[in-house]
Amino acid sequence: SFAPVALSTTLGRIFARGELQAGFAGLLVIKMLAELLVSRIAYPVLLDLCYLSSGAAVALLDTSASFLVGHIYGSDCAGPMMLYCAAYGAGSMLSPWLIVALGESSWDAMALSDCALAATLLLLRAFGAPERPTPEPQVKAQHVAQKAAVEPAAQPRGSKRVPPRVLKAAMAFMLISECFEASMSSWCFTYAVRDLGLAKAKAAMLPSAFYLSFTAARVAMVPVIDRFVPSTLTNVAVALTLCGALGFYILTSTFLQQRSLGREVDDLEFLYRSLLGCLVFLGASTCPIFAAMWASVRRHGELTAAEQGRYDTCVNFGMTAGMWVPGLAPLPKVELVGALMIFLILSSHRRDFPWLEDKNNRLHLP
Repeated sequence: SFAPVALSTTLGRIFARGELQAGFAGLLVIKMLAELLVSRIAYPVLLDLCYLSSGAAVALLDTSASFLVGHIYGSDCAGPMMLYCAAYGAGSMLSPWLIVALGESSWDAMALSDCALAATLLLLRAFGAPERPTPEPQVKAQHVAQKAAVEPAAQPRGSKRVPPRVLKAAMAFMLISECFEASMSSWCFTYAVRDLGLAKAKAAMLPSAFYLSFTAARVAMVPVIDRFVPSTLTNVAVALTLCGALGFYILTSTFLQQRSLGREVDDLEFLYRSLLGCLVFLGASTCPIFAAMWASVRRHGELTAAEQGRYDTCVNFGMTAGMWVPGLAPLPKVELVGALMIFLILSSHRRDFPWLEDKNNRLHLP
């Protein structure tokens, strides 16, 4: 969780020197070595170090990729970021099946894939076009030029910085939002079995419905997300998420009430199917939040590597918190309170994240 903020200065130097390919390859090698060691050692301390190294490498890879996408595409990063998120979600859905299929060999398979990616990057670094250590990559310059030809009113943002109040609001928003999502993925099955009394097969359908809808909606939105103003999309998604979280709370409360009256689970099929539909709706409404919020922040200006590190640390810590917060409070309450909090954050920063905004307007700067 804390690797991005702890090593943000190092990432900034790698980026400024044009050594991103080598930096990505180095992180992949660290991850590969940790994966090779995990299946071959039995000492708890060494295992902890391997997991720590692997987790830090993954966090830094994610931070570097987000920083690169934002730096190249600027305020128009919503589409590329949504594509990145869709690929991330598809990989997350496939990984359990690959682990089941490969068993103990899954660690070696991951190490082999990391080795192949690192080798590819190093070959590109050695024989491909040299990276430019300029603050504005050529790709971004071409992108801005193409956009200016289509939209004359759109002007490049230059070196204007994101205001601190915007960054702080976005960091708080993403911490709670990621906690909201991670809670659902980590605890929905447990809650359905332990509290609702569902059979394991039925309980497994609930988080699957959420994440299948979540990932499918991301894939579907990739071609069209650039047609929407990021802040408008963020506000709409959060409002729908709040509605979905409220529906989830009401349906689970009704389910528990009916169970307390002595009704069997098989007699509550309608409520169960309603829960499935609610989670499909909740997954689809939540899907654009990550990419849309990132694009909303980038409409205000540029971020330094240190600011990017703090932002991604909030994202990672939110995921970590989502793994244990529902152990302290029932999952429906966590989801409802989380959705209400991100709604209130946006509502209290309406000037910076407006419902309606001209797509060509670079506004809301102090």
